Amino acid sequence: KSQKKENKIWLKSKINKYKKVKKKAYKVHGVKLKSRIKIPEAECFEKEEENENIIEIENKIIKKRLKKVEKKERVFKAENGRVQYEAPEIGVVAVEKGKKIYIDADSKKINALTRLFILATGLATALYQRGKLVLHSSAVSIDGKAALFIGDKGAGKSTMAAAFSEKSHQ
Repeated sequence: KSQKKENKIWLKSKINKYKKVKKKAYKVHGVKLKSRIKIPEAECFEKEEENENIIEIENKIIKKRLKKVEKKERVFKAENGRVQYEAPEIGVVAVEKGKKIYIDADSKKINALTRLFILATGLATALYQRGKLVLHSSAVSIDGKAALFIGDKGAGKSTMAAAFSEKSHQ
């Protein structure tokens, strides 16, 4: 299978015109998304209501860059209901008013890391813009009660949850 077909994004034809690929509907963490980018990490759903509050994801060229980004330097800017992040190893993600997530990434390089950038950084930002509390955390259920582990990257949140899981906690 070609990478273009696998990712189901805008396909560029030989005459330099764009052909639309049908958007698929997804559900992740209770949030409904619509995207031309295939997101295997999310559950697909077919039926949707007309006035549902869906976040749209689009692969789009973002012309206004923040600044020249040095290798491995990540930058972001928030302004007028738009938050833009740049990660040189992945691409650029811009989130507008909790309704749209734009990813500017080479269509041939949309992979698990790119989708993580969309679903972690982009989705968390969209939810925050909608007034939701988003935590970088891990959780388990112990005797019907939730235990939440919050901390910086590498602090051991997932390790702690995995240890509890090994002791038959969910």
